[in-house]
Amino acid sequence: MKLSFCIITIGSQPEKLNLCLKSIENNFVDSNINYEIILVGNNIPKLNYKNLKIIQDTKYVKFL
Repeated sequence: MKLSFCIITIGSQPEKLNLCLKSIENNFVDSNINYEIILVGNNIPKLNYKNLKIIQDTKYVKFL
């Protein structure tokens, strides 16, 4: 079983996004739990996190 975290963003607050991603990653440092982080949106900065999947999407930006 895999634990999934889904984050929707327009990339306007990269500091907060990095803090969120670091927090998730740090919670699983010494864990055997399988997890993934799914980041959906646009203007997403280049990121290097373990188990991160980025989905660029502009179709629903007006709802964010």
